[in-house]
Amino acid sequence: MSHPEGDSALADIRLASPLDVEAGLPWPSPGEILGLGLSLYRATRIYLAFSLWFVLIWWLGEYVDFKGHIDVFHIEFPFCLYLFFTFNQILRPSRWRPLLAALPIFGLYAVHDSYLFLFGEVPALAQLNELPELFLVGDFWLRTGLILTLLGTAWCALRCMEYNRRSLLAALPLLGLGIALVASPALVINGMDAGRLRLNTWLQSENAARNGRLTLAVYNEARRQLALSGLESHAGNESQRQYYNQVLGYLREHARRDRQVFVILLESFLDPRLLEPYKERDEYLAPNFRRRYDKALGLSVSPMFGGGTPQAEFEVLCGLPAFAEFNKVEFNLFAGNPIPCLPQVLSELGYDTLANDPYIPAFFNVNRAYPGMGFTETYFAREHTDLPTYLRLERGYKYLFDGALYDQNRDFLEQRQSRKPLFNYLLTLYGHLYFDVQRPIKWKVKSKEAFLEKIVNISYYRSGPLAEYLEWINRHYPKSLVIALADHLPFLGGGPERYKALGYLHNTKDSVYHNRVLVIQDGKPRKLPTIHHFGVPYLVYDYLTDGGFCENFECPIAYPYDKEQLRERYHYLMANAVQRKSLE
Repeated sequence: MSHPEGDSALADIRLASPLDVEAGLPWPSPGEILGLGLSLYRATRIYLAFSLWFVLIWWLGEYVDFKGHIDVFHIEFPFCLYLFFTFNQILRPSRWRPLLAALPIFGLYAVHDSYLFLFGEVPALAQLNELPELFLVGDFWLRTGLILTLLGTAWCALRCMEYNRRSLLAALPLLGLGIALVASPALVINGMDAGRLRLNTWLQSENAARNGRLTLAVYNEARRQLALSGLESHAGNESQRQYYNQVLGYLREHARRDRQVFVILLESFLDPRLLEPYKERDEYLAPNFRRRYDKALGLSVSPMFGGGTPQAEFEVLCGLPAFAEFNKVEFNLFAGNPIPCLPQVLSELGYDTLANDPYIPAFFNVNRAYPGMGFTETYFAREHTDLPTYLRLERGYKYLFDGALYDQNRDFLEQRQSRKPLFNYLLTLYGHLYFDVQRPIKWKVKSKEAFLEKIVNISYYRSGPLAEYLEWINRHYPKSLVIALADHLPFLGGGPERYKALGYLHNTKDSVYHNRVLVIQDGKPRKLPTIHHFGVPYLVYDYLTDGGFCENFECPIAYPYDKEQLRERYHYLMANAVQRKSLE
């Protein structure tokens, strides 16, 4: 009978019992004791090696920003050691078994730290839901890596694993943890709290360093599941229902119906002049844009850095912070149920509410999120949908150039026959990672940053068409409010640290979340103090009521704002968003 490495060695170990001694049998000789030690070493050497790796990772953490803490040995080390043991039991005996057993744990640590380094935040288990979206937006190498990982996992499951009683017994605690995360998250939280977790409410990176990467991921998922299970109780919050009824009642009585609203969310738009080395390079934006709008450019604070457009959309359209309390992306939970976001409120006021998104309907669940937020019409690129649409991609390009999007939207609006007031929302995709310029390189940029030259040229090429589109709006809709803002900063290799090295916005607090915003009211550019993305709906309501809305209701527009004041309203909105029945 074959045994896994270590098991056969342990089977040969025999210690003298008290009965042996009473019978006059001698104690083990030094040679036998040495043999026992060698047997124990052979049985445990792979676990000793794994433990040394864990200690090394912890020790090295003391010399980098992601500092190690002795607390990781409370839960994280036993958990990782158990995972390593389980994978060893599940895999078939071979010389590669210890390496294959350690590979998932090494990989999780590498992915966690890479994500933290690049985006400045701790990843979550719920983000596994985003892998299909990651595959859609990724380049050839990223897609190839995902496919190879999937194929490698499938091959290992078929060829390297043993499916027997020993494997099942070893995996039972892991299976039990997975079931408990869904069925009884409170039990998981209480159990982990008993392991003396030390948590900083405001700094997740410190929590990961102190308690362990995998420990924090499991704990956060349990907290998310617990919150999700209690979400239904928030759906009938009477105070929040009354708030939205009062808002709608006030707007029905006081809002002007002869005014149009345009919101343009610009994918990864960067004003290069906010980087210290290029602060004098006005030519990096198109002359017609600078001449008309430069003095009115302001700043708006996004919930995201380098990615997460749906989070920015949620804030801009729903007027609430994207807390990501129930999912890393709120849109992923939307079931299409109508909720009182900006499009729904304007629809109640008699507006045509149009969402123009030249990408894929299923991308981050927007095919349910857009109708749920109240858009009466949604248009995606015809290359990605069978639904009626006017949008089409340019041949050979994955993301529609801003100028082409504006031209197509302008032609479509000019042909519309509706007499209703208009809310027109555009999401641009040009400028998305991996920054295909689609035009000749006009500006050579000396920088170590691989993407920066592309980003500078993209900013130049998209600012000119934006100015032309804004001028068209001013001519055709003289009574209108236009808000154009970036969803988040474009990603640079090295994440927030690269922006810090380039002196973005003089490295002021939360600078990497500050993005350009332009507000035009009745054809006149309007310079605002720094605002939040979630302040956009309140700007719209205030405009439609000639400033009356913010005199009668609190408007969380200006930065900084204590977002915790809006969490109860966030719970109410999300509780109704996940339901499949309509609000009463």
